[in-house]
Amino acid sequence: MLSKHSYVLVPAAMFLAALSDRHWRGQIRLPLLVASGVIAVLMYSPYLYWVVSSEQALVGSALNVMREGEQGSDVSRILTGELRLLTSLLGFSAPFLPLVLLLFFPALFGKGKVRERTAPDPEVYRVGQLLQRALLISLALAFTGVLLSGAQYIKERHMHPVLLLLPLVIFFQISRRTYAARSVKIYSSVLAVLVLVVLGIRISGFLAPDKKMCGGYCRHMKPYEDLGEQLKAQFPEAAQATIVSLDEYTGGNLRVTLPDARHIIQSFQPSTDQRSDCFIVWDMGDDGTNRGMQTALSSGGFASSKAPAHDKTLRSHQIDVSWPHLWKKENFRKTTFGIAKVDSDSEICR
Repeated sequence: MLSKHSYVLVPAAMFLAALSDRHWRGQIRLPLLVASGVIAVLMYSPYLYWVVSSEQALVGSALNVMREGEQGSDVSRILTGELRLLTSLLGFSAPFLPLVLLLFFPALFGKGKVRERTAPDPEVYRVGQLLQRALLISLALAFTGVLLSGAQYIKERHMHPVLLLLPLVIFFQISRRTYAARSVKIYSSVLAVLVLVVLGIRISGFLAPDKKMCGGYCRHMKPYEDLGEQLKAQFPEAAQATIVSLDEYTGGNLRVTLPDARHIIQSFQPSTDQRSDCFIVWDMGDDGTNRGMQTALSSGGFASSKAPAHDKTLRSHQIDVSWPHLWKKENFRKTTFGIAKVDSDSEICR
C-alpha cells in the first residue's frame, strides 16, 4: 500500500475468501490478525499522516485524477471505467494467459482426465480453492470500486494487486488434471526466452535511451536532474520560487532537484503562500519538435484562462538538456524545456 493504494485489495480479498469458506473460517486466528494489523498500521501511519495533513486533500485530488475530471454523465463514466478495467486486466495477463491457454487448454477446461496417482493432498487442494476464491473476489472488488467511484484512469500497471494470484490459480487447476510433459517444456522454454527479451529491452533502455531502444518517451532516463541544475544556475531565485510545471512528470522530478520551491501541477495546487518569484516550465519536445506554452497548457489540462497575459511575462528562456548514452556522443538526443518567469500575481501561480 506504500507503493499502490489498490494493494488493500490483497488482504481484503483473502479475508473475505476465508470468511466465505467453512473450512477456512475455522482457521482464522483473530488475535494474530489483530496483531499483524497493528504492525501494518504502525508502518503505514507516517505516510497516512502525511496524506491527511498535507497541503491539499490528496485523496480527493487522486479521485479527481482517477475520474479524469467530471466530464460526461455518471453512466458514461462508469461504462468507460469498466471497459478500461476489462481491457487492462486482459492486457496485464498477456502474454502469460494466451500462452497457458494454448499449451494447457485440455487441462484447464476439463478435457483432460483427473489425476489420480498424484492428486494433491486435501490441504493443498483447500489452499488452491482459497486462492481461487480470493482471485475472484479481488476481481469483483475491482469492478465494484470502479462502479462506485466512476474511475476512468485505469492502466495495466494498476492490475498487480488484482491479478497477483492468477498464475498460482491457473497452475493449481492444471495440476489437478493430466497434461503433456511436452507442454511444460515448451512453456518453460518460451518463458525463459521472454525473460531474456524483456531483460534486454529494460537494460538497453538504461544504457542506450534512444527511441529505438526504449520508445519515444523513455521517461525514466529523461535528464530532469540536469534541467533542475541548469534552472538553478541560470535563475538562482528559482530554488525558493513557485514552479508551475505543465505536466506531472516534469513537476514531480523538479520537486527532487528543487525541494524548497513551491510546486504546482494541474492536479495539485498547494495552499501555501505565494512566493515572490514564479516560473512556468514545460517540455517543448526533442530535436526541434517544439511546443509553445499555450499548447503545453492545453495538453496538460490547464484552462486557457490560466495562461499569463503577455505583460505578465517577465522573461522567456529555453533550456536544452542532453540525454545520457553509453557510447554515443553528447547531444545525440536532447530535450528542450521552455522557461517563463512570470509575475507572481498571475492566476496560474496562485
